[in-house]
Amino acid sequence: MLVSALIDAGKMQADKRNDQQLSDTDWCTIAVWSVRSLWRRISALDPDWYFDHQDFTLAGGSNGCTFDLSTLTGTGGAHTFAAMHGLDLYPDTSRRQTVPRINFRERNAGRFSRWLPTTFTIDRCYDERGTVLTITPYEAAGAPYRVYYRYEPYLFTGPTDTNPLDFQMAAYDEYISIRMAMRALKIEESSADPLAQDLADLWAEIRAEHSRDDQEAAIIADVEGDGWPWR
Repeated sequence: MLVSALIDAGKMQADKRNDQQLSDTDWCTIAVWSVRSLWRRISALDPDWYFDHQDFTLAGGSNGCTFDLSTLTGTGGAHTFAAMHGLDLYPDTSRRQTVPRINFRERNAGRFSRWLPTTFTIDRCYDERGTVLTITPYEAAGAPYRVYYRYEPYLFTGPTDTNPLDFQMAAYDEYISIRMAMRALKIEESSADPLAQDLADLWAEIRAEHSRDDQEAAIIADVEGDGWPWR
């Protein structure tokens, strides 16, 4: 589905096909907002939504300990990096380990081995500095890695954009068009308006499709504040 079709559907839902109050450029902006809103909501439910991975190798040292996450793209290439899920060291080998995220408070305190499962690295961590992934200590950074991440949906650039709605989103085009109509009409989701009820019904269906058995994260809590809150 092209953005022009979404715009027409949004206008139909809002009964604004012959209303020039909003330009098609404004409608495209509303479409982008609505696509991103749906992406955020489903991403909160389903960690596999817009999920991908990429391998890279670092040389090590202060000049070879970073990887630019903004270079990551999703399926099809027309997507940008959104959020990081995790990092593996020595992927596809018997030495594969999870690289944990650094707890900056503990940077000089050393590790607490009683909290460390054997599948976690004990000699390095990562942190994110903007969109730059950094392995510390720098001198231990040299190695092959695999980063797991989530990428953003394709966001239309204008009302004549010829790139289609992502296939992941295409199944929910009605939700997007109703959300567009509500934004154009300034209808709140909590409203008693029939469009709001239609949107709520569709969202219930989407949530059912994306419900998972593993939504609750396994967390080892650091109740005394002197360890690492591993996830």
